[in-house]
Amino acid sequence: MKARLSSKDMLAESRKICLQTGMEYFCTLAKQTAGGPVALAKAIGNVSPQAVSQWKRVPAGRVLQVERIVSISRHDLRPDIYGHHSSELEAE
Repeated sequence: MKARLSSKDMLAESRKICLQTGMEYFCTLAKQTAGGPVALAKAIGNVSPQAVSQWKRVPAGRVLQVERIVSISRHDLRPDIYGHHSSELEAE
């Protein structure tokens, strides 16, 4: 039998899912913007297209390269590392 989650735990889990889903979306968008995994891999260099095609989120060590190549903010690509945009925080 599963234990019931508290509302605080449910909120934390919901935020975690949203964060993960957002990172997956922006990773996919980065691949599409670059022209596909092959094009992104070539632009980055030293990474295989197969590896790029398997990314669910941009690896931490590649975020700045991907940001430069496709002009998608590091804050969107990996908010777990770089945090949210300062404009988003000001709105809250």
